[in-house]
Amino acid sequence: MLDKMSDASRLVDRLLKKGLVERKISSDDRRKVDVIITKKGLKLLSQIDELNSEFDRVFKNINKQEAHILNDLLDKMRG
Repeated sequence: MLDKMSDASRLVDRLLKKGLVERKISSDDRRKVDVIITKKGLKLLSQIDELNSEFDRVFKNINKQEAHILNDLLDKMRG
């Protein structure tokens, strides 16, 4: 069975179910739908930003060669 819904639509649907975004039909053009991030979504983005900053801090002293070695080791650990 073919699914005519685009990947973007499926992604928005999953974000809607989690309460991270909301849809708003445009008053100018009923075919247009705006996707608006919710307070819950903004809070999650803030948490992601904090984690990203932490990752940057932790990995700033690893050079490219060491990063490749680490990546290979992690791949081995995953099996």
